[in-house]
Amino acid sequence: MSDIVETTCDLTTLATAINDEHRACVQALRAGLAHAIRAGELLIEAKAAVAHGEWLPWLSSHFEGSERTAQAYMRVARGATELAEGNPQRVADFTYREALAALAPRAPVRPGAISPAELLDASEEEIARHYRAIDERLAELRHRLDASDIGLTEVLDI
Repeated sequence: MSDIVETTCDLTTLATAINDEHRACVQALRAGLAHAIRAGELLIEAKAAVAHGEWLPWLSSHFEGSERTAQAYMRVARGATELAEGNPQRVADFTYREALAALAPRAPVRPGAISPAELLDASEEEIARHYRAIDERLAELRHRLDASDIGLTEVLDI
């Protein structure tokens, strides 16, 4: 008895069907971004309509997703113009996850910042100076958060 399994299907037909399903899957993933953008627009509208301080309670009782999902939907809705960059068709090329990645904040390169490679050769004084700068930035962010009624992700602009 042979270990080779015989197929009654033509491999060309199988390849065509496989690629058809692959294209349909890619198209469905890309259509998901349009739904995420629209959900984000509606969430932004709802947030503007609820009373101050009532957004999270309203969201938890009316939205089937998580707070994090709502924030992500609103982020892609706000960033749709940036994603298009003068070409509205470009948005159609993104999946939802790709759009979130494209809109993710980039860590700015700060003058005097130390790279991981430089850190290995840095003196204790240089390392201490960089840690102090980080602590100062964190204190500034904490102050902004304490002085506002917005969430941490909005303070960090993510």
